[in-house]
Amino acid sequence: MTALLLPRFIFSQAGQQPERLIRLEEGQKAIETRLDDTNKRIDDLRSDLSSRIDSLRDDLRFGLGLIVTIILIGFGGLFGLWIYLFKNLRQSVSETDGKATTDHRGAELEEMQKRIAALEAQLKQMQPGPA
Repeated sequence: MTALLLPRFIFSQAGQQPERLIRLEEGQKAIETRLDDTNKRIDDLRSDLSSRIDSLRDDLRFGLGLIVTIILIGFGGLFGLWIYLFKNLRQSVSETDGKATTDHRGAELEEMQKRIAALEAQLKQMQPGPA
């Protein structure tokens, strides 16, 4: 009796196995296509992200270059202004020193001459005699 039931059991499962294998293969193909789609999406995201990062890097380089250029131009302008002022002040000081000392001495000389004249006038007034 078992011999009679056993072949039916084996044959019935053997008939169902190709269907199961077909379903499993279809499921595996579906999973593979989903994995392929997911891999494509990941690759697209990677390429998009890398292009955005490259774009941001280029923008950052441009901005930093612009800032450095502006700073260097500012320092160059200040350095040029410093040289200009140094030269002009040096010339004006050397010219002014000569004139200032001459003008100062001239003013002192005039002041002394006025004092001498005032002292001479006082001396004349103090001297007795014909005027």
